[in-house]
Amino acid sequence: MGLIALDRVGAALAPWLATHHPLLLVAVDPSDKAILLALKVGMAALFPVALARRIVAQCLYFLIGRKLGPEAKAWLAGKGLGGVVGRFERLVGRWAYPAVGLVPREVVCLLAGDLGMGWAPFIVLAAARDSVVILLLRLLSHVFAAQINDVLNTLSAYTLPATLAAVGLVAAQVVWQRRRTVRRRRAVPAPAPSPAGVEADEAGSLIP
Repeated sequence: MGLIALDRVGAALAPWLATHHPLLLVAVDPSDKAILLALKVGMAALFPVALARRIVAQCLYFLIGRKLGPEAKAWLAGKGLGGVVGRFERLVGRWAYPAVGLVPREVVCLLAGDLGMGWAPFIVLAAARDSVVILLLRLLSHVFAAQINDVLNTLSAYTLPATLAAVGLVAAQVVWQRRRTVRRRRAVPAPAPSPAGVEADEAGSLIP
């Protein structure tokens, strides 16, 4: 939950962080967008920060999968992600190593832990995948440097309104997600109580 909150903070403050503290933005929210916006940060600083932050998040989901696999999947299903979990569970169950090496999703990390993958192969695969992704993003940032600089200049000129708008959007998203979760929980019918006669028969069958 802490990492989710940290990601939301990064998204809410992205306009200000991107123009004033781009490396801190990557440390808070190591998304592809943040790495692209960190155009002016040297690769020697950007790469270890982005890689470490991504690996820490993925290892946490992996650990949750190992320790609380069924409970975590039930929690995701309560968030409306039951179908996603089911599809990825079949994927990871059949091709665990390719899935971890190619699909950068938190659900995949959680399911890999739940299915018993070892720590060493998980970290190696995740680190190799993210290293390639970070390098490709840096290459793309140089290819589209002019466009990214235009975005940064615009954010610099309108930092306060852009940040307020981002905070408002993140807050609205949080409220919408909570309301959707509440509606889904209310829509799930409560289990019907067993008839009294059935309970009595079951209880009686346990008496020798």
